[in-house]
Amino acid sequence: MSQNLKISLQKHIRRYALLIFVVYLFTAIFLYRPILKSLFVSDDFDWVARAKNTTLVLENLFLRNAEGTRDSGVYRPITVLSFWPNYQASGLNSFGYHLVNVFLHFGSAFLLFWLVWQLTGRNNCWLAFLVGLFFLIFPNHPEAVSWISGRNDVLAVFFFLLSFNLYVLFRIGGRYLWLGVSSLAFALAIFSKEMAASLPIILLAYELVWQKSALWKKKISFILPLATILGLYILLRQFATGLLFSSYSNIQSSFSIFSAINIFIRSLISHFISPAQIWITNGLASHWFLFILLLMCAAWLGWRFCQEKKLYLFSILFFIIALGPVYNLQLSGFTSEGERFVYLPSIGMAMLLAVIVAGLWKKWRILGIITAMVLIVYFSFNLWQRNLIWQNAGALSQQLLADFASETNLKPGEGAVIMGLPDNIGGAYVFRNGWITALKLFYPTYLVDVLPTKALLNLSKNNYNKKVIDWTVLPNGYRASAISSQHLFTGSAKLDSLDYLLNIKNYDTIVKAGNEAEFHFTPIFIAQLSSKTINFLVFNEGRLKKIDPIISVYKENSN
Repeated sequence: MSQNLKISLQKHIRRYALLIFVVYLFTAIFLYRPILKSLFVSDDFDWVARAKNTTLVLENLFLRNAEGTRDSGVYRPITVLSFWPNYQASGLNSFGYHLVNVFLHFGSAFLLFWLVWQLTGRNNCWLAFLVGLFFLIFPNHPEAVSWISGRNDVLAVFFFLLSFNLYVLFRIGGRYLWLGVSSLAFALAIFSKEMAASLPIILLAYELVWQKSALWKKKISFILPLATILGLYILLRQFATGLLFSSYSNIQSSFSIFSAINIFIRSLISHFISPAQIWITNGLASHWFLFILLLMCAAWLGWRFCQEKKLYLFSILFFIIALGPVYNLQLSGFTSEGERFVYLPSIGMAMLLAVIVAGLWKKWRILGIITAMVLIVYFSFNLWQRNLIWQNAGALSQQLLADFASETNLKPGEGAVIMGLPDNIGGAYVFRNGWITALKLFYPTYLVDVLPTKALLNLSKNNYNKKVIDWTVLPNGYRASAISSQHLFTGSAKLDSLDYLLNIKNYDTIVKAGNEAEFHFTPIFIAQLSSKTINFLVFNEGRLKKIDPIISVYKENSN
């Protein structure tokens, strides 16, 4: 090839890459625009509080968990570190935090385009573009991208793909500098979230599919630096948390073929339908074999028509391997909860879909174009709808904080009992966690004396701002009854604490919720009412409101 032709091709490639960069950026900002100004929700408040209190000391970041202790918990030091500049720049303005997540997601899509472009010999720009675009617009990504706490996932995947790209550059060009930088990027990925641990195995799959001529001894030596970093991570994590392989606590879960098939099927379905259809979720024991049979037929047809067979095979291996670290975790069959666990494996799904669509385009151009357009419109529409739900969750979070201040006037010396805080809206978290932290962040001068009860509310996108509960005052507590038959009250069926007894009635063990809850406050708690003002607040019609106090006040028997 002449020098002039090489220069011409390089300019041509740069123009296409720049155009794709701009298209991806515009698409990401447009489809995630609804959540950019949404307030923090749930665990977001805890991450912001950690950022506020973070001291840039290596021992605190890498030899302790996210809470600064060595008692189990989350170990993601790079994620903790990433929130520090966010807090310094934005404080309690959530816009900057959302923007970082969206940019990381966009960056991952572009890195994925670059990866596939390299894997296909730098001669199939259309296929590489389609892979990155599908990943960008998959509707099961908002829990990782729109939820600020999903920073773990988007940060880990960004560095994961950066490491993968650099490794491929090393294997193409042979420069060991790229292998060194790839290892560094992998370290950033694994210290962002543990799911990046699958990269060394995925690189072995890459070697198996694309580098067949090299000796396996040599292949393993190339991956050894990343494996060494993984070993170091495991040792540091075990030292910092006392955990070896479990997620947040020392509870070890045993492997189950049924659960592995369950997570595999739900993960596949989540790219197209959310929540997964109940007949698959609840009837998995009797239907999974049929689903697997259909899947095998689809896989055979895809193999028959695809042009890039290496990428087709690798995409399946990628999806299966990337699911490995999360096989024992849960995806809800009723909401979108847990779909952040599919964020990394969805790279494999993006490759698979794009290979099939590109194969159709090569064989029947019109059919390929129509299929691509239908998928793009379908994914984009569903992603937009999901982001509207997360937008509503942020708006509700902001409303509840404002209601608390207006209903209690933040008077010092007074207490508050919060009953029925929203857990989620259609899978978008609101206050599953973080309520006390939110009060401390937004009302720093208020001396928090608040009891949030454990029964939280599962709300739908249609009823989150409507009357959904009838509240009744009891002699020593309250009864909350769902207006419809919906199982609103989620949590343990029964709870016996020092402050109150909780009983959720008509309890469904599958969704772990019921449609009626009773709160009976203990004599020790009620005794405080004679000497202290306690505000009882309940949720309804999208607001926190005061409710009449308990009818009878407990008086300690003087005898």
